[in-house]
Amino acid sequence: MSAYAVDGLEPGTFSVYMGTSPDKVDRAFEGIDAILMTLVNEGITGAELDRAKRYLLGSHAIGLQRTGARATTMALNALYGLGHLAHRDHQQKLAAVTLDDVRRVAQKVLTRPRVTTVVGPEGTGGPSATE
Repeated sequence: MSAYAVDGLEPGTFSVYMGTSPDKVDRAFEGIDAILMTLVNEGITGAELDRAKRYLLGSHAIGLQRTGARATTMALNALYGLGHLAHRDHQQKLAAVTLDDVRRVAQKVLTRPRVTTVVGPEGTGGPSATE
């Protein structure tokens, strides 16, 4: 299972992806729902937050090593109205994120209506198109 966000000028998306065999699709949905509801109701641990912060700091730094990546980031910062050098504050802003912040955002984002897509052979499980 993996998750990712796509940002933009308009509200973006938060997506969860899982690959499984067709006969385990319903069980996979149950597992995804259980994990998301645990995040909403219980949040994460301090150790998980620290590990995520380290990962995000490292990924951000690696992602900005190329000149083209820095130029793109600066252009998007300007487009979003953040100021073209907003990425320089990334470390401080990330360091300020708290467990309460994570829980608040999880409760806001993970409880919204969702779109579900199942790709597989005819008869693969999952919710019906009318749900």
